[in-house]
Amino acid sequence: MSVRIIRYERLFSLERYNNERIGFEVAVAENEDPDVAIGGLFFKIARIEEVFQEYRGCMERHDQLDRMIKETMESIGWHERELAQKKATIDELRRSREVDDRYRAACEARSLKRIQQDLEEARRRLEKHESEKREVETKIAQLKARIKNGDFSKKEDQHHG
Repeated sequence: MSVRIIRYERLFSLERYNNERIGFEVAVAENEDPDVAIGGLFFKIARIEEVFQEYRGCMERHDQLDRMIKETMESIGWHERELAQKKATIDELRRSREVDDRYRAACEARSLKRIQQDLEEARRRLEKHESEKREVETKIAQLKARIKNGDFSKKEDQHHG
Protein backbone atom coordinates (compact mmCIF):
# COMPACT_ATOMS: atom_id res chain seq x y z
CA MET A 1 0.00 0.00 0.00
CA SER A 2 1.41 3.42 -0.88
CA VAL A 3 0.43 6.49 1.08
CA ARG A 4 0.54 9.74 -0.86
CA ILE A 5 -0.83 12.37 1.52
CA ILE A 6 -0.97 12.21 5.29
CA ARG A 7 -2.56 14.66 7.67
CA TYR A 8 -1.85 15.22 11.33
CA GLU A 9 -3.57 17.75 13.54
CA ARG A 10 -4.07 18.42 17.22
CA LEU A 11 -6.76 20.29 19.05
CA PHE A 12 -5.47 22.34 21.97
CA SER A 13 -7.90 23.33 24.69
CA LEU A 14 -7.44 26.89 25.87
CA GLU A 15 -9.12 28.73 28.71
CA ARG A 16 -12.78 29.74 28.68
CA TYR A 17 -13.97 27.05 26.26
CA ASN A 18 -11.66 28.18 23.48
CA ASN A 19 -9.77 25.73 21.31
CA GLU A 20 -6.96 26.00 18.83
CA ARG A 21 -6.41 23.48 16.04
CA ILE A 22 -2.99 23.09 14.43
CA GLY A 23 -2.52 20.62 11.60
CA PHE A 24 -0.55 19.82 8.49
CA GLU A 25 -0.93 17.76 5.36
CA VAL A 26 2.20 16.43 3.76
CA ALA A 27 2.85 14.48 0.61
CA VAL A 28 4.88 11.35 1.24
CA ALA A 29 6.98 9.85 -1.52
CA GLU A 30 6.59 6.13 -2.17
CA ASN A 31 10.02 5.39 -0.73
CA GLU A 32 9.32 7.37 2.50
CA ASP A 33 7.95 5.86 5.69
CA PRO A 34 4.62 7.56 6.55
CA ASP A 35 5.15 6.79 10.24
CA VAL A 36 8.34 8.84 10.22
CA ALA A 37 6.47 11.69 8.53
CA ILE A 38 3.70 11.53 11.15
CA GLY A 39 6.30 11.55 13.92
CA GLY A 40 7.93 14.62 12.39
CA LEU A 41 4.56 16.39 12.18
CA PHE A 42 3.81 15.53 15.80
CA PHE A 43 6.98 17.22 17.02
CA LYS A 44 6.55 20.15 14.63
CA ILE A 45 3.08 20.85 16.04
CA ALA A 46 4.34 20.40 19.59
CA ARG A 47 7.09 23.01 19.00
CA ILE A 48 4.61 25.43 17.44
CA GLU A 49 2.24 25.04 20.38
CA GLU A 50 5.11 25.59 22.85
CA VAL A 51 5.90 28.94 21.23
CA PHE A 52 2.20 29.90 21.10
CA GLN A 53 1.77 28.95 24.75
CA GLU A 54 4.84 30.95 25.74
CA TYR A 55 3.42 33.96 23.87
CA ARG A 56 0.02 33.61 25.54
CA GLY A 57 1.71 33.29 28.94
CA CYS A 58 3.69 36.48 28.34
CA MET A 59 0.55 38.35 27.28
CA GLU A 60 -1.24 37.16 30.42
CA ARG A 61 1.68 38.22 32.62
CA HIS A 62 1.74 41.61 30.86
CA ASP A 63 -1.94 42.11 31.73
CA GLN A 64 -1.27 41.09 35.35
CA LEU A 65 1.62 43.53 35.59
CA ASP A 66 -0.55 46.34 34.17
CA ARG A 67 -3.09 45.70 36.93
CA MET A 68 -0.37 45.47 39.59
CA ILE A 69 1.21 48.72 38.42
CA LYS A 70 -2.15 50.50 38.49
CA GLU A 71 -2.90 49.21 42.01
CA THR A 72 0.57 50.15 43.23
CA MET A 73 0.28 53.65 41.77
CA GLU A 74 -3.05 54.06 43.54
CA SER A 75 -1.41 52.89 46.76
CA ILE A 76 1.43 55.38 46.29
CA GLY A 77 -1.09 58.18 45.75
CA TRP A 78 -2.96 57.20 48.91
CA HIS A 79 0.26 57.06 50.93
CA GLU A 80 1.40 60.44 49.61
CA ARG A 81 -1.93 62.05 50.57
CA GLU A 82 -1.85 60.37 53.98
CA LEU A 83 1.75 61.52 54.48
CA ALA A 84 0.88 65.16 53.67
CA GLN A 85 -2.12 65.04 55.98
CA LYS A 86 -0.08 63.47 58.79
CA LYS A 87 2.67 66.12 58.43
CA ALA A 88 0.09 68.90 58.64
CA THR A 89 -1.44 67.32 61.76
CA ILE A 90 1.97 66.97 63.41
CA ASP A 91 2.87 70.59 62.63
CA GLU A 92 -0.40 71.77 64.12
CA LEU A 93 0.04 69.64 67.26
CA ARG A 94 3.63 70.83 67.75
CA ARG A 95 2.50 74.46 67.64
CA SER A 96 -0.01 73.77 70.36
CA ARG A 97 0.73 74.77 73.95
CA GLU A 98 -1.17 71.77 75.32
CA VAL A 99 1.02 69.00 76.76
CA ASP A 100 -1.36 66.30 75.51
CA ASP A 101 -1.05 67.67 71.97
CA ARG A 102 2.73 67.37 72.14
CA TYR A 103 2.41 63.73 73.20
CA ARG A 104 -0.05 63.19 70.37
CA ALA A 105 2.49 64.80 68.01
CA ALA A 106 5.09 62.22 69.11
CA CYS A 107 2.63 59.40 68.45
CA GLU A 108 1.72 60.89 65.08
CA ALA A 109 5.44 61.11 64.23
CA ARG A 110 5.74 57.34 64.72
CA SER A 111 2.72 56.86 62.49
CA LEU A 112 4.31 59.20 59.94
CA LYS A 113 7.46 57.08 59.89
CA ARG A 114 5.41 53.95 59.17
CA ILE A 115 3.60 55.67 56.31
CA GLN A 116 6.97 56.79 54.87
CA GLN A 117 8.23 53.19 55.06
CA ASP A 118 5.08 51.90 53.37
CA LEU A 119 5.41 54.56 50.68
CA GLU A 120 9.03 53.60 49.97
CA GLU A 121 8.07 49.93 49.82
CA ALA A 122 5.28 50.75 47.35
CA ARG A 123 7.74 52.73 45.21
CA ARG A 124 10.16 49.78 45.21
CA ARG A 125 7.31 47.47 44.21
CA LEU A 126 6.33 49.82 41.39
CA GLU A 127 9.90 49.92 40.12
CA LYS A 128 10.08 46.11 40.23
CA HIS A 129 6.76 45.73 38.37
CA GLU A 130 7.75 48.27 35.72
CA SER A 131 11.10 46.56 35.22
CA GLU A 132 9.47 43.17 34.83
CA LYS A 133 6.91 44.66 32.44
CA ARG A 134 9.73 45.98 30.22
CA GLU A 135 11.32 42.50 30.22
CA VAL A 136 7.99 40.89 29.33
CA GLU A 137 7.43 43.42 26.53
CA THR A 138 10.85 42.56 25.11
CA LYS A 139 10.01 38.85 25.27
CA ILE A 140 6.62 39.47 23.60
CA ALA A 141 8.33 41.35 20.76
CA GLN A 142 10.82 38.52 20.30
CA LEU A 143 8.09 35.89 20.29
CA LYS A 144 5.97 37.92 17.83
CA ALA A 145 8.95 38.13 15.48
CA ARG A 146 9.59 34.39 15.81
CA ILE A 147 5.94 33.55 15.13
CA LYS A 148 5.71 35.92 12.14
CA ASN A 149 8.93 34.45 10.72
CA GLY A 150 7.77 30.89 11.29
CA ASP A 151 10.65 30.24 13.70
CA PHE A 152 9.42 27.47 15.95
CA SER A 153 12.82 25.97 16.61
CA LYS A 154 13.76 25.00 20.13
CA LYS A 155 15.80 27.56 22.05
CA GLU A 156 18.74 25.14 22.21
CA ASP A 157 18.69 24.96 18.38
CA GLN A 158 18.97 28.76 18.18
CA HIS A 159 22.02 28.88 20.44
CA HIS A 160 23.88 26.00 18.80
CA GLY A 161 22.89 26.44 15.25
